[in-house]
Amino acid sequence: LAADLDGEINVIHKFVRDKYEKRFPELETLVPNPLEYLAAVKLLGNEINTKGQNKATVQELLGQILAPATCIVVSVTASTTQGKSLEADELHAVREACDLAEKLHTDRISMYRLVELRMALIAPNLVHLLGAATTALLVSQAGGLAPLSRMPACNIQVLGRQKKSLAGFSSTTALPHAGFVYFHPLVQSMPPDLKSKAAKILASKCTLAARVDSLHESPNGAIGIALLEQVRNKMEKLMEPPPVKANKALPKPLDKASKKRGGRRVRKMKERMGMTDLRKSANRMNFGELQEDVLQDHMGFDLGQVKTGNIAGGRIRAGVVDNKTRVKMSQKMQRQMERQRAQGGVTSIRSKVSRYFTAQKRSVVAFID
Repeated sequence: LAADLDGEINVIHKFVRDKYEKRFPELETLVPNPLEYLAAVKLLGNEINTKGQNKATVQELLGQILAPATCIVVSVTASTTQGKSLEADELHAVREACDLAEKLHTDRISMYRLVELRMALIAPNLVHLLGAATTALLVSQAGGLAPLSRMPACNIQVLGRQKKSLAGFSSTTALPHAGFVYFHPLVQSMPPDLKSKAAKILASKCTLAARVDSLHESPNGAIGIALLEQVRNKMEKLMEPPPVKANKALPKPLDKASKKRGGRRVRKMKERMGMTDLRKSANRMNFGELQEDVLQDHMGFDLGQVKTGNIAGGRIRAGVVDNKTRVKMSQKMQRQMERQRAQGGVTSIRSKVSRYFTAQKRSVVAFID
């Protein structure tokens, strides 16, 4: 029955909105709540641009219906609106519709009170979990206990949520998903940052309690009491401070020799990356001999025993290819070259080598740049 009354109020709201947008088209966006909109239309009527004492009286009465911020925005917008006044019969129809919506709202409140008195017999587990007032609101908003039991917890959480106009203010103060469950005393007792989590926990238990009551099980409310105890335990768990982080002691300063890899592969890698004989000769110097600076600087690069005039007569012996430090080709590259050679193709490496002597017949040597 409550859902039917809400539907009738929405129909009346649409009728009044279609009629009154001729006079004040901006009011629909400024006051989205149907009941507040109808009360504001009934109060304003055609006289929305009144001045002097009448304007102060209208603003005072409007402040009893709307929030202070919304009341200021409505007053400022009403003074600049381009709407046209309604005819006498149109204004009369609008006022009658507003009176009818107000009467339906009063009947709905009376029905809520009646349902609240009988709620302990209809849904004992929900009453033990939420209380008679919140249970009556949920059951009335859902259209009965059976529809409520078929709702998921996420839908129960938003039952009774009202859409509010921000009127240009910040959205940080808005409460998303704030319905009847959110304003339950058990949820409101939580810290602000935990209220949303608490509302989710309570809504999930409401779903279980509603399903139990719809099947007429546990008429004494024992399951509702158990669910309430679970909710309280979870909320206490949420409010527990985080565990203290213990100071971890530093490891013992044991100067152990670091483990280094060994084996044939590592030895060969070290030999391949090792120093050549020519570099070793450049790093050696004769005892008691004045060294020359190659770069003519105070501190420059010196050739050591490789320089001209050493004990070997200034001659550098021919370099001997050392297989240990020789550049090697990977097996993958070898297989690729073998495959290209078998196919008769010319690789990029072979093509570059062939450019060294492209003019042999003319006895001209060409160098690659």
